[in-house]
Amino acid sequence: MRPGIIVLPSTLISLASVYGIGFMVGGLALVFKQIQAFFQILQWIFLGFIAAPIYQYSMLKALPLSLGFNLINEVMSKNLSFFKLSSLDLVLLILNGAFYFCIGLFVFSICERVAKSRGLLGHY
Repeated sequence: MRPGIIVLPSTLISLASVYGIGFMVGGLALVFKQIQAFFQILQWIFLGFIAAPIYQYSMLKALPLSLGFNLINEVMSKNLSFFKLSSLDLVLLILNGAFYFCIGLFVFSICERVAKSRGLLGHY
């Protein structure tokens, strides 16, 4: 089995958590407007998530991007197939992506409501 078959789904599921964080930050940008410095800090935080040693500290699997990146790295470096990966890791990857995406949408909707109630969206 080709590694691309597992790399693409793993990448898409990992990106769900990134989109969730993007919704959170987008919602904060609606309310607070001036958060460019936070975006720069967030880029370094994402780099830390990718480089997290999840097999030494299993709690780090809950971070966005960490488990997905490590699964992709494992598939590409060891030339593994879909069925050789841990089913627990795949389930955790799906739950992680869904969790961050849902939380991101929830935070964005709250921030959108706050921005509308404060009249911050009137000029858009």
